[in-house]
This record gives sequence, structure tokens and C-alpha cells, in this order.
Amino acid sequence: MRRITQCSAVRLLAAALLIVIATSDALAEQQSGPRERKSPLENAPAIRHRYELRDGRFELGPSFHVSLNRSLRNAVLFGARLQYHINDFLSVGADVAFGVSWDAVLATELEDRYNAGAPIPAGLSYQDLKNRFSEMQLIGDVRLTFTPFAGKMAMFGKLFFAYDFYVFAGFGFGLTKNKSGFASADDDVNATNSGFNPGVAWGIGFKLFFTNFFAVGFEFRDVMFSENETGQDNTRGIDDAELVRATSCRTSQQQCFQTQFGNTPYRIDSADRSFLNHFFFGLQFTFFFPTVPVITD
Repeated sequence: MRRITQCSAVRLLAAALLIVIATSDALAEQQSGPRERKSPLENAPAIRHRYELRDGRFELGPSFHVSLNRSLRNAVLFGARLQYHINDFLSVGADVAFGVSWDAVLATELEDRYNAGAPIPAGLSYQDLKNRFSEMQLIGDVRLTFTPFAGKMAMFGKLFFAYDFYVFAGFGFGLTKNKSGFASADDDVNATNSGFNPGVAWGIGFKLFFTNFFAVGFEFRDVMFSENETGQDNTRGIDDAELVRATSCRTSQQQCFQTQFGNTPYRIDSADRSFLNHFFFGLQFTFFFPTVPVITD
């Protein structure tokens, strides 16, 4: 009986000690505030062992482009791209391509109509008119690229690819040329569509990484600059030089035009240029250097 009483006393003493300790902890917590509990993931990166496919790497490879909105002479262009990725989402680079042209549907239709007897300006054959059409010899841009989205995708549940979406803008340019070379005191076809044409460029694109150093890209690009694709008089009497001519022939117009301006006060010159969009679809095969990307912790 005495032994049972001793055990009960020990148990009561232990319970009292636990109550005292709990009470003191509660009082301490009330005075100092709740204890901070830290998660084991605190300050950890969002993705561990991530492959840095862009940051600090050069991108180099061939590019191919096809014109989308040329009216008379389509173009396919072959070139190269060089780009340096400053970090994971910003890069600077350039893309330059040389072009080969062929007749668009409209040019073919025009030729068929002229062959069927449609009127042509006096002294000109259809080939003369066609030679005035501009051809895209070179297209390019110097760009700043922003990559807001990147990730991984799966195909058939077995093949996994990294990808990214990007947008870019910068200085654009085009080199155009015609086959006419026609120039006189009154007309200068070369002034309308032959030469180096500076402008601006922008676009969007998508890259698919097949390995850590090789990717295939698809891109829409708009290079905007001034030109005249037809090589004809687009202003039709409303530019300054043409207004001066028309004013000088207010009386006896027809006779005046015939003797001074070859039957018309109109002229072909640089005033016939327009600031135009030049749309292209592009395909790129790019290699990244260094070939082995940095892997995060």
C-alpha cells in the first residue's frame, strides 16, 4: 500500500512540473510574441538543378525567311543569326539574310492581261514595266530581344523539350533593286525602289530545344521601311514637283505637256516612296555556345 502511495506522489509531482513548464512557456510567448517557424524551403530557388539554356550564352546559326505580303515579286532569303543572351530573359543580336525573287500571283496575272491586249503606256513593253518592280536583295535587323515565357513540354508522354517565347524590336533595313535602271531628266525609277532603305523591325518567335545546345526556331518578322514596289508614279500629280509642273501649264495644257513634259506633268522620283510593312516568316537552326549550360544548385 505504501509503495502505491509513493508512485502516485511521483506522478502528481511530474504532472505539476509539466503544468509549471507549460505555463511559463505560455507566459514567455505572450511577452515575446509567437515563435517564428521556418520552412525548410525558405529562400530555396523555385527550380533546383535548372539548366540555364540562355543566360550568358551565344546563339549562332543559319536562318531562312519567306516574304508574306509582297504584291509583285516574292522573295525567299537565306542568312545567319548571331545573338548574345545577357541573362535568362534579355539578349542582343542581329539577323541578316540575302534574297532571291520570283513573280507573285499579281505579276503573273498582269502579264497574262497585257499579252491578251491590255493597254500599255506608249513606248513601253510589259518587260519594261516588269523591270521597274523592286526585288528584295537583303533584309536584316539589329535587335533587343525579351523572353517572357520559357518552360518544358512533353510529347506522347515520353519526349521532353525545353521551349521559349520571345518578342523583339530594333533597327531594321532592306536592300532593294530593280532591273530597269531607267533614269531621265523627268523620271528616275532608281530613286523609288533601288538602294539601302533604313527603318525599324519588330517580331515574335518560338524556339524548341532538341538538346541543351541546339534549337529550332519559328519567327514572324515585320521590317518597315520606305520603298515603291511598282517603280511607277504613285503620287499622280500631288507632290511638290508635279504641282509646279501642272501650275506652269494651266493654259493650253495638252500642248504644254507634250512639248515640255512628254504628255504629262507627272514624274517618277523619291516622292513616290511609301513607308511600308514587309512581313516575313522565318525558320532558324541555332547552336548555343558554350555547348554545356550552367546548372543551378
